[in-house]
Amino acid sequence: VDDQNWWGKRWLTLLNELGLVNPRVPLNQRAAGWRVRQLEVFPGRIEADLHSRSEGDCQVTVHVAPLSETEWEDVLDTLGSQALYSAQLLAGDMPHDIDQVFERAGAHLFPADRDHLSHDGSCCAGQDRNCPALLSVLTAVGELLNDDPWLLFRLRGRDRQQVLRSLRGRRNKLSGTSTEQADASNNTFVYRAPDRPEAEEPVAPLNDLVDQFWGRARDQQDFQPHIASPLVELSLLRRLGPPQFADHTTDATELLAGIYRRVTAAGLALAFAPEPEDESDTGVDDTDHGLIAS
Repeated sequence: VDDQNWWGKRWLTLLNELGLVNPRVPLNQRAAGWRVRQLEVFPGRIEADLHSRSEGDCQVTVHVAPLSETEWEDVLDTLGSQALYSAQLLAGDMPHDIDQVFERAGAHLFPADRDHLSHDGSCCAGQDRNCPALLSVLTAVGELLNDDPWLLFRLRGRDRQQVLRSLRGRRNKLSGTSTEQADASNNTFVYRAPDRPEAEEPVAPLNDLVDQFWGRARDQQDFQPHIASPLVELSLLRRLGPPQFADHTTDATELLAGIYRRVTAAGLALAFAPEPEDESDTGVDDTDHGLIAS
């Protein structure tokens, strides 16, 4: 299964495993005739507005049991102790095997029992699991998960920002970095490139832009770099923690820390090095070499 559709396929597999759909009949075929107008995911429930030419409008709510506060804390503690998972999540990526981490913490990201899923609606009886409107909603949820698997976290009780904030706090605690220091290290100056020209604007021939190869002079003047030592030393390295592939005889974190310190020192030395002396002071006449003095 390609990565783009992995979460939707996993959602459909779950519905099959729980006996909520018949795997021999395509889900979208049994949901034909219903169009989802609006669908929102909330902690513990999915609300959808649908329309059918033959049946009219319908509102369906799918209830999913959220994790308890204790379960979430156990899950976040487990995630926070796993540097690889923490790094992937903090980078915005959802690992495909994240449910295994939930299981190690005694919980489940996906509902593990059909009793954890229920529904009600204006056109679906609560006992009717073959309601076409309900199946249409479940199909739409799978498509949404392909675009944003973080909705699973929200459905189970915590949204993306809550999870990431908790993970950062746990990783900072392990590394001895305070939350305030970590937040300050992220408040760096950011350069945003000028907006690209609209598609309808004419594009000048490349030959006419050779003198702008390094950028327009005005843009270069407006660009204000910020070069300084980090407010919190090695914050990203500390946040990741010791690499799992390293053996116990090698302190990989300390080795990498030494490299990062040397690179930082070399970069600062290069940035603030004194300007080279003017060649005119050496007595060399540039015109003898066919050069034009600047």
